[in-house]
Amino acid sequence: MTPATCTCTRPKTARLADGRTVCTWCRWWLIECEARQLLALPLAERRQALAARQAKRGDIGALKNAMQHLHRAGAGSAP
Repeated sequence: MTPATCTCTRPKTARLADGRTVCTWCRWWLIECEARQLLALPLAERRQALAARQAKRGDIGALKNAMQHLHRAGAGSAP
């Protein structure tokens, strides 16, 4: 995951798997939650969901990086 941090003025109440603390409105929290949701899917469904996201959004590199980080860290599927 990119080491960017949440710079808004909202309270930083969510801790990401990489240790950063962010607000629950920021892009990084969204990406990590989505990554956890996808990791909870069976592999075939996960691949289909990633392909659909790539077709719609184009670049899903941040999402894939988050999924890899969570997988390596052994994080569960619930934030």
